[in-house]
This record gives sequence, structure tokens and C-alpha cells, in this order.
Amino acid sequence: MADFRPKLSIPQALSKIPAPYQPTLVASLNDAIEFKIAKIKGDFVYHSHPTTDELFYILDGGPLTMRIRRIYDDPSSEETVVLEKGDVFVVPKGVQHLLGADNECSVLCAETKGELNTGDLGVMEKTSEVKDARN
Repeated sequence: MADFRPKLSIPQALSKIPAPYQPTLVASLNDAIEFKIAKIKGDFVYHSHPTTDELFYILDGGPLTMRIRRIYDDPSSEETVVLEKGDVFVVPKGVQHLLGADNECSVLCAETKGELNTGDLGVMEKTSEVKDARN
């Protein structure tokens, strides 16, 4: 018999997140891809994920501004993508990006299991331990 978890309410899990940039695990696929939710407000830090793409789906609020650098550490290569509720955007692996929102927004993110929210910057002040809403 397959092992499965009970259903989970995304709005209820979001209501338990106390502050922005604190990712919460809500699901995983094949023990390889994790689906996390988070609240976004203010700017995060420029970072990349060298080995995994990162998908963002805007659940509510916003808009979310995604600044991406086509050339790593080159501000002149920066582009801005504005995401509204219902929008989805994939940051390809290795692309430096910075999330920001003037008004709080909620996002669903999908990426490879175990990826730090600060990516290639490693553990630092803005690194958050992922909470598990499934427990």
C-alpha cells in the first residue's frame, strides 16, 4: 500500500507563517522536488541556484518584482519581471535573481529538494530553515 499524506490547506498554512522569507514545505514529488510557500515583502538578496531551476507562482497579493541578471554579477544585464496574482515564472538554474515586493504577496515555489533559499550564497543572515506544514 502506498504511503500518502492527508490534504493540506495552503491558505491555512500561509496564515501560520509569521514573517516574510520564511519558506514552508507543503508537498514533495518523488522525494526530489519540493513545493514551498512563503510570504514576500521588501527585497531579499541577489543569489542563484547553480543546479536547479526555481518556479514561482503568485498565490495572492503583490505585485512581486523579480530582478534577474542575464550575466552573473553584471548590473548592466539586469531585467525586471513583474508578477501579479496567478502569474508563474521560472528562474533557470544559475541565473542570479532578487525577489522583492512593496506589498506583501504569497508565493508557491518549486525547486530541487534541500535547496537553500539563499542558494549559492550559502548559509547567511537571510537563510531560513524550511518549516514543514505537513507535520
